[in-house]
Amino acid sequence: MNVLSKRIVLPIAMLIALLSQACVSLIELEEENLALRSRIDSLEIQLAEFRSHSDLVLDRLAAIERENLQLDDKNKQLTARLAESLHYNEGHPPASSTIDIPTAEDVYIEGTLIDAVDSGDTPVVADAQSSLAAPPSYRHGVAPDLEFLGYYQTALSAYNSGRYEEAYRAFEHLLREDKPNDMVDNCLYWMGEAAMKSGKHEMALQCFTRTLKCAGTDKAAAAKLGRARALLALAKNTEARRVLEQVRQEHRGSNEAEEALRLLRSLR
Repeated sequence: MNVLSKRIVLPIAMLIALLSQACVSLIELEEENLALRSRIDSLEIQLAEFRSHSDLVLDRLAAIERENLQLDDKNKQLTARLAESLHYNEGHPPASSTIDIPTAEDVYIEGTLIDAVDSGDTPVVADAQSSLAAPPSYRHGVAPDLEFLGYYQTALSAYNSGRYEEAYRAFEHLLREDKPNDMVDNCLYWMGEAAMKSGKHEMALQCFTRTLKCAGTDKAAAAKLGRARALLALAKNTEARRVLEQVRQEHRGSNEAEEALRLLRSLR
């Protein structure tokens, strides 16, 4: 090979070597880029999952807050009624100046329906108390007396303290007292909530259903939502979906309608 050929070949070889090295570097950079993109995609997926989980947690916290507001509002109403009754009784004192309000433990009744569920037995529907009809003591527009309010606040306090089975029995005791008033539907509703908290979903479903049998009840939206939650817990999703849609349609703009929408979305 003459000198001229060598001068031409050597630069070409060096150029080819440089190009080859550049190609290798480009391939390595592309592989790193692909790995980086894959990592970014993975992080974006994790971020989306985290946001979704956070939204569910925030929705649940909002629902709990709404429940607390409802409880506070009901307690205020009860306090006002109690004050009115006390004012009335100042001019009409009872035979005894002391009202004996037992604790929820004192009103335990053996053989209640919740005990039947505890033991795994199917409760026997034998009378008006255990049927799905509204109790005969419900009277729309009739305010409860002072003694009833005292028992009611005791039962509600047990529920708010997390003593759910105790609360259930205390509310049931009020129904057995058979004092006609417009708070009986509230007793049935909170019996349903207490049963739900205790894991007695079938019993809760019956209590919420009986609440809706009380004509003119202000617990209609909450009781329907309670029925849906009980049905979901019993894996009766089709029926639960129908009840949730009913809550959305019939109680638009309410807290219950918002919660119904959230539950419907979770079913999709």
